[in-house]
Amino acid sequence: MQIKNAHLALVEQQKTNEYDLLILGGGINGSMLYRVASDSSKKVILIEKKDFSSGTSQASGMMVWGGILYLKNLEFNLVRKFCKARDNLIKHSNGVYKRRFNYTFLKNGERSSLVMKIGLALYRLLGSFRRSATKSITNKQLPSEWDKSRFNGGLSYEEGFLKESDSQFTINLLHTKNTSGSKAHNYSVVQEIKWLDELKCFKVHFSDHQNQNHTIYVKTIVNACGVWAEGVNEKFGFKTKASHHFSKGVYLLLKNTDKQQDAFVVDMEKNGDTLCWVPWGETVMWGPTETSIGSVDELPVTQDDVEFLLGKLNSKLEHKISHQDIINVRTGIRPLVKFNGQEFKNSLELSRKAILESDPKLPWHTIFGGKISGGLEFSNKAYRSIFGKKPNQIQHNSTPAAPVTRDFFNGTALPDVAWTVKNTQVRCLEDYLRRRTNIAQWIPVGGLGFKNEYLPDLKKISELIHESSTDAKIDFERYIDLQKKERYKWEN
Repeated sequence: MQIKNAHLALVEQQKTNEYDLLILGGGINGSMLYRVASDSSKKVILIEKKDFSSGTSQASGMMVWGGILYLKNLEFNLVRKFCKARDNLIKHSNGVYKRRFNYTFLKNGERSSLVMKIGLALYRLLGSFRRSATKSITNKQLPSEWDKSRFNGGLSYEEGFLKESDSQFTINLLHTKNTSGSKAHNYSVVQEIKWLDELKCFKVHFSDHQNQNHTIYVKTIVNACGVWAEGVNEKFGFKTKASHHFSKGVYLLLKNTDKQQDAFVVDMEKNGDTLCWVPWGETVMWGPTETSIGSVDELPVTQDDVEFLLGKLNSKLEHKISHQDIINVRTGIRPLVKFNGQEFKNSLELSRKAILESDPKLPWHTIFGGKISGGLEFSNKAYRSIFGKKPNQIQHNSTPAAPVTRDFFNGTALPDVAWTVKNTQVRCLEDYLRRRTNIAQWIPVGGLGFKNEYLPDLKKISELIHESSTDAKIDFERYIDLQKKERYKWEN
């Protein structure tokens, strides 16, 4: 009788705290799947160890592209799928817009104009002609800072681009009204996961940002932890055939002196790779690097990273720039899919596509790879694989708009701090400055300013974030110290 009563109590507890799906990780993969599943009336819980979008998903090039690089490997079907995904986001989401990219020709460069014209024509064909036609550009249309004597014009084509940032796009997927009872938690840690065969579900213990303990029951788990996915699988005893190869990508952020809007692609003169000059707000992103690394510990920007990008840029400028012209740096790790025993010479040989690998015995799934481009289509495919049916169409543009404040940074329009704290789970200065706004990227030294002129603004924002003045002071001082130390690593 006691055993029966204990079982009934367990079943009752399970019903109260049961979810259809637990997603581990709040980057673009986890957030997109969360949105697809919750909009399909599934009860979902997402748990992120740090802040949402605080890994790779806060450091992309923010391009929503059709996969033009895959033409080199003759992956025509993949390009067709990415083009369709890009165009769907441009059409349906107000977070993505169409933008001109200009492939430039270096004198004595690796690629001929004829080959690129044929490639871009094929690219547009695979995109079902939904993007505007390719156009020729002259040297007069290149950025004013560039040394025009090094170029022979270029070709202009159309891609997608994020309106705000990759972080804000990702976080907006989570903070929408849903009727399924779905929840997303940041700064939360999963301590234990155990499969209960008698209930056909996982029993999960986790602690939230206030260190309060919770027990939930979930039918299915998806590991969407990006570069940390293998470590999470190892922690909870799951083995996979796929794994990740890490490639570090670094951008320099410079001042957008002539308010250029179009983006430019430049031959890097090595391995057939390219670098991009992409205006973003008050800045221009220059990069990214493509450096194979062994672990996430190698993420910080180094002097070598900065010198490499400065060298490539200065060789194309009329007047050279130095470290003092760099507003900020932007770095992330690409988790590229590889399989056991697979051999390759460099990371450019590996595909950027995502895969879902499912455990043969338990409803545990792992996402490897992934990008913003194609993220929605991949999440729809993952949903069908997990639940055996087609998901609903997600409700684009249903994220409530934040009230605007102009109280900081010389009247810059920003989401109201108190509203953002309440509605998007901001826990510290970095959350607000780096991921709910672009201040930490657009204003020098992570928002401090070159002469520390914005310290009073940072102090006031920290006081709005924290109820305790002591916590506000600790956060304020910690953030300033971190920004100065990170800049010192690559500047000196």
